[in-house]
Amino acid sequence: MVAAPNIQSTETRSSVTWGVFFLFLYIYRAMYSVLGEVVVMRFTSIGDTRSYQSDSSPMSLLDMMTGGLAEAVGNLGVFQLSTNITDWIGSQFYWMFFGSPILINNGYQTITFVGLVYLLMSVPPGPRKFLAVLLMLPSFSLWTSIASKESIVSFCVAIISGYLVRQYTRGTKLNLIHISSMFLLYIFKPHYLIAVAYAWSAQTFSVYVKQKALLAYLGLLLSFTGLFLFREKIDDLAFKVQWSFEVVANVRSTRLEAFFVDKYDVFSKIPEGFFRAFVGPTLGEVATSPLHLVTFIESMILVVALFLAVFRRFGEIPIYNFVVGIGVSFWIMFPNYPFGVMNAGSAIRYRSGWIILLFVAITVLMSRELFLSWRAQQLSRRQRGGKNRMMQAPAE
Repeated sequence: MVAAPNIQSTETRSSVTWGVFFLFLYIYRAMYSVLGEVVVMRFTSIGDTRSYQSDSSPMSLLDMMTGGLAEAVGNLGVFQLSTNITDWIGSQFYWMFFGSPILINNGYQTITFVGLVYLLMSVPPGPRKFLAVLLMLPSFSLWTSIASKESIVSFCVAIISGYLVRQYTRGTKLNLIHISSMFLLYIFKPHYLIAVAYAWSAQTFSVYVKQKALLAYLGLLLSFTGLFLFREKIDDLAFKVQWSFEVVANVRSTRLEAFFVDKYDVFSKIPEGFFRAFVGPTLGEVATSPLHLVTFIESMILVVALFLAVFRRFGEIPIYNFVVGIGVSFWIMFPNYPFGVMNAGSAIRYRSGWIILLFVAITVLMSRELFLSWRAQQLSRRQRGGKNRMMQAPAE
């Protein structure tokens, strides 16, 4: 007679293993907080980081929660409000850590770290390991381990991504942390919410139909109609973003030639634009700086790793998951790529904010394990519903 496996013991060992990994991950990221201050800040000037390491918060938290919030949104714009929030967080860390830039950096990286832990513990065991490796990407770790907006944005994206995954695996409902993260993300990066909205809609409405893949596909096609309906506005915004890199003070473009030249280039140049915004330095720029060389190599390794992740599992990925993964990947890259085509450094920095959702789309949403977990959850829910109806039948 074969003894049954000790499931509780296995789960305990797994939790201990991940506990050790999270300790390592925190130390690993804390090292980038030191590296960013001691090395990177000496080679390049990052003005906003210096600002976020000071105690010069323009308004109190009470002001932002009451009249200051409405005034900031109405008169100064959402961008200014996100700056004020980041300044306020920095001022609290400045007081807490006696003005130490390294400890302030570590305070910001801790914010991202909390989101990463939530995300990884939301993901099924199969894809969790690969995702954990991807989240240790050096450029991502650097930009989310110093005083920056990216550390806050990455926290929000990680929490929201964890919620999207838990919709499939646990049927998790929206709670305060999810709503707060979405509100913060709206303040910092409202265009990220397009990808979030598609991912959420695909799961929510697919529960009520049998042809889930068809619904996800039709939903994606429907979302593309927005590109046509708002083509003039999108084209105008792309040129405005490019202009900000060309003429605005303190923003230097590493590329003198304009990327968007003709009308609707924002659509016709999508393949090249996606590549530039994701990779950063071009092959011709690699020789101009050792940092560009390192970044280019990192990006190429990442491209190959993500391609292989899809290619090796292509035959077993459910069509529904593949469509949703493609949809989320497109809608997180398209609104962001204009910010990365004019400056290699900006491309990598801005990438650290949205790349989490891309990782989740490819490694988790495009996994058979997630689909099977979702199907098992739905079956269990139907069985519980059937038992409840049977128990109520005599009383009726």
